[in-house]
Amino acid sequence: MYQFKQQYPIYVQLRDILREQIENGVYLPGTAIPSENELSEEYGVNRLTVRTAIEELTKEGIVKPVQGKGVYVMGERMNRDLDTLSGFSNTIRGKNSNPKVNVLNQRVRKAGVKFSKVFHIDEEDEVHYIKRVCFVDGTPMSIEEIFVPKVILPNMNELNVADFSMYDLYHFYKINVTNAYQTLDIVTLDQNESRLLNINTSQAVYLFTSITYADEKTPIEYAKTYVRADLCEFTVNFSH
Repeated sequence: MYQFKQQYPIYVQLRDILREQIENGVYLPGTAIPSENELSEEYGVNRLTVRTAIEELTKEGIVKPVQGKGVYVMGERMNRDLDTLSGFSNTIRGKNSNPKVNVLNQRVRKAGVKFSKVFHIDEEDEVHYIKRVCFVDGTPMSIEEIFVPKVILPNMNELNVADFSMYDLYHFYKINVTNAYQTLDIVTLDQNESRLLNINTSQAVYLFTSITYADEKTPIEYAKTYVRADLCEFTVNFSH
């Protein structure tokens, strides 16, 4: 059992222990720290003490509680212009709406012919695959399919890709996202995909296909996003 010093409040000491562990990489950005019960048992303190320590870390922006899931480690804070590269949740929050992401599938697969060409890797190299549905104020708004080479984020399967955007995760792990190329099409979906968006198969959706780059030349993400055309509109600014 951990021996706390008598002259300092225990929750302050526990806060400092957890902060040091996070700074030393024991708990990585985007992953959860142990539960209140686990920390209570490990350090021989009551849950209120643990909760108070976590609340202090939350105030500092070091961790982020996610209801029903746990407490997750944050990376360095980032200032972002919502008119530039931004994740779904950050953009929606900027419009004073409530975003939610439901992860349907998360696995590792072979790159194959297509993604070996996209990422300039071997066909046998592995890529992360994520499929998720994005909601705004409880309404399904889009379906995302995301592919990232495993070498870019080796521990992605341990990361919370529902409550952190990909741009947050790239920032946490010092990946310098610089630009993305995106195309727009109008398509219809099959019955299963249409059901996910609560539309019928005759309704058209926007299809955004994008490749995101780090340091201007390294492709790190390929994504296809199907967005409900009946609920969304987009503007593009041109300048010269």
